[in-house]
Amino acid sequence: MGRPSLATTRRPQIVEAAQRVIASRGITGMTMARIATEAGVQTSLVSHYFGSKRAVLLATVQHAIEGYEAMLDEAVAGSHPENHFEELLEVSFGGHLLHKLYGAVIDEIRAAGNFDNEVKVALRGLYEVFHQTYLEAILDARPDADPEDASRIAYGMVCLFQTADSLDRLGFRRRDIGDGRVLARALLASLDDTAPPPTGHTT
Repeated sequence: MGRPSLATTRRPQIVEAAQRVIASRGITGMTMARIATEAGVQTSLVSHYFGSKRAVLLATVQHAIEGYEAMLDEAVAGSHPENHFEELLEVSFGGHLLHKLYGAVIDEIRAAGNFDNEVKVALRGLYEVFHQTYLEAILDARPDADPEDASRIAYGMVCLFQTADSLDRLGFRRRDIGDGRVLARALLASLDDTAPPPTGHTT
């Protein structure tokens, strides 16, 4: 009987090393040699498991996306649906999703998505997950809300989190990052207003 494959341990090891390289040097600074050094393996081993730098990049993109999705799932797991919105606020603005490694990688991925359609599609999928997760939480908190209005609030939540995440890594008003929860609650409360929200551009 042949030796068991090491791919199940080696591939994640290499992907996590690539993630750290991207976070510290950016995608342009990611090389097979640097990934190998960070992973503590030979460069030939990285090539053996992935074949190319692009294959490592795409695997790293997927790994970062899955990490965010897992944190979102964990945030609402086991809690009552009416509490999901507050649970998401805590994970979004309480420091859990503001994961310095993932965030730096996502910033790099977003920049790469301007020129790489495959990366763009993968990242757009992550934002769709964010939007859907927030939308479901909003409708759980406000069951009578108009779904279109709730969808707009969910979009605002995605924008609020993504901007706060990026600004946090720049050190911009880091002490105020928790105020994102206040703004998010204000967005949710706007669903209780009697005046209809704007639905498009004004002329």
